Amino acid sequence: MPAFDDEEPPLGTRRARAGVSSRPAHPPSHAPHTRRRALSWCVRACTDYGDNILDVEPLEAINMELDEEEDAPVYEWFYDNKPLVKTKFVNGPSYRRWHLTLPIRATLYRLANQLLSDLVDKNYFYLFDKESFFTAKALNVAIPGGPKFEPLYRDVDTGDDDWNEFNDINKIIIRHAIRTEYRIAFPYLYNDRPRSVQYVRRGRFLGERDAGANADPPGLPRPAGLCRRRSLAPYHYPAVVYIKTEDPDLPAFYFDPIVNPITGRTAAGERSNAFEDEIFDDDFTLPEEVEPFLADAPLYTDNTANGIMLYWAPHPFDKRSGRTRRAQDVPLVKNWYLEHCPPGQPVKVRVSYQKLLKNYVLNALHHRPPKSMTKRYGVVARRARVARRLCVLTIPLRCGRAALPPLRVRWLRNLFRQLKATKFFQSTSLDWVEAGLQVCRQGYNMLNLLIHRKNLNYLHLDYNFNLKPVKTLTTKERKKSRMGNSYHLCREILRLTKLIVDSHVQYRLGNVDAYQLADGLQYIFSHVGQLTGMYRYKYKLMHQIRQNKDLKHLIYYRFNTGAVGKGPGCGFWAPMWRTWLFFLRGIVPLLERWLGNLLARHFEGRAARGAAKTVSKQRVESHYDLELRAAVLHDIVDLMPEGIKTTKARTILQHMSEAWRCWKANIPWKVIGLVRLRWREEGAGAPPERQRPVGTHHAVSLPVARARTVPSRRPWRT
Repeated sequence: MPAFDDEEPPLGTRRARAGVSSRPAHPPSHAPHTRRRALSWCVRACTDYGDNILDVEPLEAINMELDEEEDAPVYEWFYDNKPLVKTKFVNGPSYRRWHLTLPIRATLYRLANQLLSDLVDKNYFYLFDKESFFTAKALNVAIPGGPKFEPLYRDVDTGDDDWNEFNDINKIIIRHAIRTEYRIAFPYLYNDRPRSVQYVRRGRFLGERDAGANADPPGLPRPAGLCRRRSLAPYHYPAVVYIKTEDPDLPAFYFDPIVNPITGRTAAGERSNAFEDEIFDDDFTLPEEVEPFLADAPLYTDNTANGIMLYWAPHPFDKRSGRTRRAQDVPLVKNWYLEHCPPGQPVKVRVSYQKLLKNYVLNALHHRPPKSMTKRYGVVARRARVARRLCVLTIPLRCGRAALPPLRVRWLRNLFRQLKATKFFQSTSLDWVEAGLQVCRQGYNMLNLLIHRKNLNYLHLDYNFNLKPVKTLTTKERKKSRMGNSYHLCREILRLTKLIVDSHVQYRLGNVDAYQLADGLQYIFSHVGQLTGMYRYKYKLMHQIRQNKDLKHLIYYRFNTGAVGKGPGCGFWAPMWRTWLFFLRGIVPLLERWLGNLLARHFEGRAARGAAKTVSKQRVESHYDLELRAAVLHDIVDLMPEGIKTTKARTILQHMSEAWRCWKANIPWKVIGLVRLRWREEGAGAPPERQRPVGTHHAVSLPVARARTVPSRRPWRT
């Protein structure tokens, strides 16, 4: 890392495939007079995507070895680009809904078995579920192995209580420490002041009349006159006797050695039941015409075992149909840290489990039900309250001769559909590597243009988005080269994008295989804090960095077990990839505002505030000097004709600046020709060789006197 050199363009020439460097023999130097040619050299050196990758066949991807017989329901389409697109199992190319058969779902569940949990008993999660975590947070206690939070209520300090008969030191009160599990399981029994305790809400809605003892106490808000029957978490669920089979050749119903075998009720030599002997003697037989129920139906079919397995399978394998979710919306390892940490793990792994659980609980607490995204087109909004909030169009409708009252019609057409209908917007299909290369190239150009606009010739932006000075900068240059958080955050995000694109380019060129690519991607996503400096410009980004570190611990100690052992990586990059996708989705509005302010400041300047600026004591003298300089220049410009104000004012300003520097340095200010000018204008009779040098106190008076006398003599020549 990085995959390419800093001065190597985003994509090399054809020689890169042969192992030869694609850079020219003499790249542009970092001198200021060659920086303007660097951007054009970049465009020339970066050859097209079609010349490098399009005609190169990539190496073999990572595929599971499917069996034609066992995996027959998914064997033909599992690795297709658009699977099942022209079948009855999906609604079409949009993949909004799916409806799969039982053999397909059973095969998919078996293939995904390594990522899924084997727990089917709800009793495992007793006091380790979401409601228990909420209660523990409210009571300021921690479940063993669970997350820890700051106190929700800070007025529970027992040291501030007054002395009473219960805490009197003269009374002997034998108390034992109450276990945390008791306090969470029975919060109203083992806590003196339970607040914000979570209930498991179940049962039917009760009206005002039949609420009875289950109704809320008076004074608490009640939703629309109804309340729901409340109860604490179930103490115990019915025992689950389902045993997951590992051998697919076993029948659907069999005696598992884990379960106690069913033995005969009587054995030889033991006393039999007299009541049974009286009813069922040895000569009792059923009539010949009696047949058992479902005698002609088989006991089980080929799908019986799969049906029982899918009945206990997690979502969505236990559903026959449903809505398709995007790949970034599927948490692959969420169920791992919702379980207890396996025993014998290092401290860092146990801490990672707790941190991931804490993040899960906080997200669940702040979760709000999603808003409906369905939009109807041309819906008549008859309510004026709704119409005021929407962009409405008043359309008078006429039916015959009578004019109907105008109806407010709400046009909620999708913006993208309207843009796509015009000739200015078109859609196409791009390879992801080509799109990534375009993003890197355009991002490089964007950042470089901003550098050139500020005329920062002493800064160099390389192709890995490192901003480096080409010389030792002065204080003024350092202050001028400060670009702001928006610029540097964009630069670091593009640097991360460049790392990912470079890894894919190396794979497409045949330099690395699919396993190395997967390991590289996992390393990039889990070490963003070391490969980039994004946290310097948005420090809240440390949440994502720490979360990916915890996910790395979770994944490593789940995969690198048994015969696999410890290794550099396992190529399981999807959980960390989701973290950075959601970060980019959340940072986009902030970057829009930051970049909008940055561009407005560059092109329009800083907005002058109406209030007068206050001058600190440190800048009183310099502020007075600036005001005096501006006042003198204003007087001089007012005395000049309109045509020559700009050029002459600039010359006078240069002389004034030189006189100011001489006065600050305590040296005489000598200007050729200015002594004779003073002698002639003041009417002095002494010859020039006897005149004194012009002092610094004449730096302001002489230009003013000159400007006042010139208009009275002759007009200015333009």
